[in-house]
Amino acid sequence: MRRRDLLCTGALALPVGLAGCLGESVPVTDDVSMADPLATDEHPAKLRVETTTTTVTDYVLGERPAVQGPHVTSQDGALYLMPVHDGKPTDLVEPGCWALTEHVAVTTEYGTVEGPAGESIASESFPYGHVDAESDCLAAGDHRVGVGGRAAEDPPGLPGNDDDATEFSWGFTLNVQDG
Repeated sequence: MRRRDLLCTGALALPVGLAGCLGESVPVTDDVSMADPLATDEHPAKLRVETTTTTVTDYVLGERPAVQGPHVTSQDGALYLMPVHDGKPTDLVEPGCWALTEHVAVTTEYGTVEGPAGESIASESFPYGHVDAESDCLAAGDHRVGVGGRAAEDPPGLPGNDDDATEFSWGFTLNVQDG
């Protein structure tokens, strides 16, 4: 039986201050954890990202993959985070191996996530081996996921270069080990 243990470390938000921005930081925290840290022949591991707005003001965050991680590739190109739908793995992976067997089609609209004041929103993703990776399966090792986005009180500040948005970056490391 092939088993992989996954450990998530180092979730960190790093805001980038810009002239005319909302402030020196983005009022949001991200907590990354393994909802299911063990990948077995029967099921893949599952990653959970919880985003909390830490102010009394609602925020709009974009783009969606930058906020909660779905459809993001690790910096080394070995892992791909696929959103969980109905709690089941996609048909695009090889069970037990948990690597994509073909490329994933993703729409190109600029998706946003609303961050209600003082509340949390969560999403889950399956970490799969990337179809273009050198390994045929979910590769062991440390895989850094880093993303960036924009935060604003109003959606118009997000897609363009408007001064009312704050740019941010954050990331985490997934450690995949043979079990």
